Amino acid sequence: MRSAICRVLVILVIFSYQLSLFAQLKKLNADNLFTEREIFVDQRTNYYYSDLIRVKFAIKITNTQNNSMKIELEEITNLEVKDFLKKIESKHGKFILSKITSFKVFEDTLVRNKRTGEMVKIPNWSNVYRLLFDNLVPVDIITSELRKLKFIEYAESPFQAFSAIEPNDDKYVNGNNWAFSKIDAVNAWNITKGDSDITIAIIDKFGNVGETEIHEDLIGKVDDHFGQFGNHGRCVAGIAGAKTDNNIGIASLGWNLRLRFYDLTYPDVELLRAIDDQVDIINFSFVWKPDFNFMRDAVKTALALGIICVGAAGNDDWQVPDTLYPAAYNFGEIGQVIAVSATHWDGKQEKFIEGFNYSPGLNPLVDPIKAFIDIAAPGSNIDILDEKCCFGYSTACGTSLATPFVSALCGLVLSINEKLTPNDVYNIITETADKIGQYDYNENGWNKYLGYGRINAFKAVNKVLNITAVSDNIVDILKSRIELSQNYPNPFNPRTTIKFIIPSSSFILSEAKNLKDFSSQAPQNDNIHAVLKVYDILGKEVATLVNKEQKPGNYKVEWNGLSRIGEQVSSGIYFYKLQAGDFVETKKMILLR
Repeated sequence: MRSAICRVLVILVIFSYQLSLFAQLKKLNADNLFTEREIFVDQRTNYYYSDLIRVKFAIKITNTQNNSMKIELEEITNLEVKDFLKKIESKHGKFILSKITSFKVFEDTLVRNKRTGEMVKIPNWSNVYRLLFDNLVPVDIITSELRKLKFIEYAESPFQAFSAIEPNDDKYVNGNNWAFSKIDAVNAWNITKGDSDITIAIIDKFGNVGETEIHEDLIGKVDDHFGQFGNHGRCVAGIAGAKTDNNIGIASLGWNLRLRFYDLTYPDVELLRAIDDQVDIINFSFVWKPDFNFMRDAVKTALALGIICVGAAGNDDWQVPDTLYPAAYNFGEIGQVIAVSATHWDGKQEKFIEGFNYSPGLNPLVDPIKAFIDIAAPGSNIDILDEKCCFGYSTACGTSLATPFVSALCGLVLSINEKLTPNDVYNIITETADKIGQYDYNENGWNKYLGYGRINAFKAVNKVLNITAVSDNIVDILKSRIELSQNYPNPFNPRTTIKFIIPSSSFILSEAKNLKDFSSQAPQNDNIHAVLKVYDILGKEVATLVNKEQKPGNYKVEWNGLSRIGEQVSSGIYFYKLQAGDFVETKKMILLR
């Protein structure tokens, strides 16, 4: 009798504790907040509570060969892992353990880059699992315990992000088509209207209850979807690829580009599916923090495979300024997400939208993560497909809307030359940007609000057209001036590549199959003596990379940081100078060890 009473008292105590706990839990909620699972915050401790934890194991945990995504605890072959997961189950309740993907392409970490054809290494996705609990659990406590274990690579809470869009505001209203005028879209379309073989993945929130009909301005433009067509995703999709020149609705910079829809409700699975579908561009019109490892690895995978990634810099949903993802992801030689801020037109000047997020860092050459904003695009008073009405239109503001402008421009660039890598496209778009706005740019042409400036679609596609004309045997006359490019990567450790062009004033590239052929056929009187040297910050010569007669052509030289009779030079700022005839130009580079 006494033991029965004790059991009842224990149950009542536990029940009372649970009631007390749930009473102090507050659901994370905001109009533009998206979470893959419901997340609650303990108002007393600020700990997260949810029913999902994502884990990447550092080791293989099972030998099962079945096609099921679900893994039973008894199938786990590593005893240490099995015992710990059973302890979690005993302490926090039952859960389902499942792989996030069964795609065979991710079983092997060596895959082929769709741009270069080279084999590249990507993160291992076969060891990433979800733990889906039957009830709410203290996510922060469990992930903290998991991270201490040697067989855990990372453990994270459910994904959460803020869409970078907000309702229209009167102070941003100043005409409807100003954006296309400022980025010179008409002249860009005279060169290319895009190609239906180029696809933009729109990973976003599409789910409106009962929304099963596609907007009339997207009919025939979406190659794949999951049966939902509304909400924030529709606004973004319209800017990237709405039907253009069809007498209705809005135009899109992307004109002939194709779209695919992916559900932000399942960010890991859907992002990997987009990668597996071999899309060309991934549009992220949302931001998140903290830095989720699984999303970082997914973005790194996409870039490694040659997929261009474009991300919103964020509005005012977080502390401003702040480093937000995926916009801040930068993987060096592999590539980086093109981070997009937004501009508005005040009737006299195109400006950065005050109050929106900007880079907390001051120099992308030294700190590319904190100084992460790369480019800007129009993002205020933009005509969009209405998110709530499947046949409606409205106007809105946000970096969510600026981002698909840049994604569409990436598509136009690829429509001219699909072999361009993410770094190639990044360089083309940033180098052709217009220096607009209310803030000064530094000596490298960058500021923390607008990056390297606002996109200019015509300049970008015209630049890639000229590059492609040379490389693809299109009859053209080489530029009449010598060019010295910025080294890449920069900062670097220990190697970097420097490119320069020696032009011909008389030779027309009508017969050459490539630049190598061109150099061999160029008239000898076009040769020029070129000297390329490296100096330290005190002006002392560190290395001589070139010192000879050069025929007209496109050259690149690698410096591996070895000088002074084979000794490694120290970290710091260095300068490289090209002298060729009357041409002299010096650029800065940074060696980080």
